[in-house]
Amino acid sequence: MTGDSPLTGGGTEGTISLGLDSVAVAAGLPLGFGLQSEGSGADTKVSVDTTKIQRRVASACSSGAISKITESGDVTCTQTASWRRSTPGN
Repeated sequence: MTGDSPLTGGGTEGTISLGLDSVAVAAGLPLGFGLQSEGSGADTKVSVDTTKIQRRVASACSSGAISKITESGDVTCTQTASWRRSTPGN
């Protein structure tokens, strides 16, 4: 038995040993939309790319409505028109 990447080692008789090439495993790590990696081998770190995935909303509007949410989760507020429901006879 021989190990094909990312396995290492192997042999044809007796006790054989297989290892795992962490560099090959990390290099082949499939990342989905909005994920990014940095580093290599066993030191590879996976994180969320906030230019593609929005962070949680970090604040609220005390009056009005949220009109924009930035990548960092900050909000821009806008004033809403006040209105009064009219009733028959008024």
